[in-house]
Amino acid sequence: MDETTGGIAALENKADGTQFFKAPAAIPVVIDDQSDTWSHGVYQFDREAGTFALERMFCLESGSVRKVIRAIYRYGKSTLQQDFILYRSLPQVYVRVRVDWQEKMKMLKLRFPMQLNYLRCSYEIPYGVVGREPNGQEFPMEKFMDLEGTNPGMETAIAGLSILTDTRSACSTLNQEAYLTVLRSPIFAHHTPYVPDENITYDYIDQGMSEFTYALYPHTGSWEQSQTGELSQTMLTKPIALFETYHPGSLPQKASFASVSTSQVQLTVLKAAEDGRGGAAPGDHRTACPGESGAALPVCGKDPDLHSLGDQDPPGGCIHLDRDQPVGIGVIGMLEAEREELSRLCRRLYESGILAGSEGNVSIRGGDDRLVITPSSRHKGSLAPEDMLVTDMTGSLLEGQGRVTKEFPLHKMIYEARPDVKCIIHAHPVACCAYAIAGRPIPEDYLLQMKEIVGSTALAPYAPAGSRELVEAVRPFAGSYNTIL
Repeated sequence: MDETTGGIAALENKADGTQFFKAPAAIPVVIDDQSDTWSHGVYQFDREAGTFALERMFCLESGSVRKVIRAIYRYGKSTLQQDFILYRSLPQVYVRVRVDWQEKMKMLKLRFPMQLNYLRCSYEIPYGVVGREPNGQEFPMEKFMDLEGTNPGMETAIAGLSILTDTRSACSTLNQEAYLTVLRSPIFAHHTPYVPDENITYDYIDQGMSEFTYALYPHTGSWEQSQTGELSQTMLTKPIALFETYHPGSLPQKASFASVSTSQVQLTVLKAAEDGRGGAAPGDHRTACPGESGAALPVCGKDPDLHSLGDQDPPGGCIHLDRDQPVGIGVIGMLEAEREELSRLCRRLYESGILAGSEGNVSIRGGDDRLVITPSSRHKGSLAPEDMLVTDMTGSLLEGQGRVTKEFPLHKMIYEARPDVKCIIHAHPVACCAYAIAGRPIPEDYLLQMKEIVGSTALAPYAPAGSRELVEAVRPFAGSYNTIL
């Protein structure tokens, strides 16, 4: 680190000895910007107004895993903080930036003076990467810009530096100097040729606090041969940790929705095919060379031929799935939201003691001609969404594994009698069973909530479970009662 400027004094790739910077880098530079909100007619921002001055720099953290150097800068009324994070086992340097920006009609950039010759500039764009000339022109980018060339004294060795970012989306390169655009503060909704009136108070863009992270990833060879594409995705797609305890289920301990043959392939889209044949078309962000990459969908229960994705323009592939075959391991097909809701409901009923073990049955209406219902003889508290059965209104099983409950005719009758009913719960709460055995309905005035929420309780005559007699015993009450004993 440079103790005068607070920039990076040197960045070396220890794998090949490449030195990337010829002067302190990551310097916050302020650019004069008198353009309107959309910068109409402006292609370069190169009128430098000054740089942030270093106030102090110190070691914030030093341990066996990483070291963090914090640098604090000031320009005018604005302050900026950069935390340079070096991990022992990672080649890239992460930099966490926090800015309190109070300047007006200015732009903030971070400057990186490159030492590489014959500079090749590559900027990520949607579903691809485009090469740009180092002519100082401002260009949009997605998550990375890459600067590649030869190191003086090592003219045959190709090396590069990728600048990865999570939320910044513009950059420029002028000769051997690369710039990452951080923010700019024109007048809000100002459009040329209107000239701002000095007697009017305006709002300015990007004022106040702003935070983002960027990373410097040195690599040997071209960016296509490195991990630039893969690492750029990790800037925004953070790992998600879910804590789960042991529970019964049919899924394996480990499974994959999709896989790719190389880390340079990014499977970004999976959607219904447009050819009407029930297919799935994965879109692929290609960073590898044509014919060198492929992808597979283990979730389909087979090994689809999705190889050579890079040969296509736009890159991608297509696989047609059999509509009659259930899709994959642990994947829910029809009425996914209803199956998930039914699983949560059964878990709550079991945990509250309303359902015990495999007793009872619960269903949810899935449109006019579908039901999602619990399978027979299964522990209700451990049913996953994919365990739920989907049937039509005749009781025919459309999706799922297991037996449809013998109480299905009772559910069907109630749904037909009550179009407003979306869910039916057949359970054995102890108090309700006691009232039913005693031949008495639950009093309406027992609790205020009973009268306001549940309403009156009907008492149907006894009939064997799953019998036609039970359906007929309940039918007279189904149209006007929400609770039937």
